[in-house]
Amino acid sequence: MFDFEYSPDKKGIEKVLGRMESEIMEIMWRKKRATAKEIFQTLKSGKRSSISILLQRLCEKGLLSRKEEVAKGGTRYVYFVEVDKPTFERYVVKRVMDSLTESFEGCVREYLKEI
Repeated sequence: MFDFEYSPDKKGIEKVLGRMESEIMEIMWRKKRATAKEIFQTLKSGKRSSISILLQRLCEKGLLSRKEEVAKGGTRYVYFVEVDKPTFERYVVKRVMDSLTESFEGCVREYLKEI
């Protein structure tokens, strides 16, 4: 699906996405489709150009897709969710657990028996 760096000390999806990427994805999971302008208005922080860049990165990671649309002021992109939140979370857990098992199989098995 996509590559990510795991930061165990962070909270929520910020463990695998940046703070703004996480906020954008939470909005996108609620809305399902949105423009950069709509995300910017919902966030009420950051620069619109930065949000557009982050939306593009989320597309490159496979979490979003985009479609060009002709609008009143010209062309714009509409972004769509490609991976729902439960699928994303399951994928992250699987990747982290597979990585831990690969490196520390005995300890992982022992720990899982304890919980």
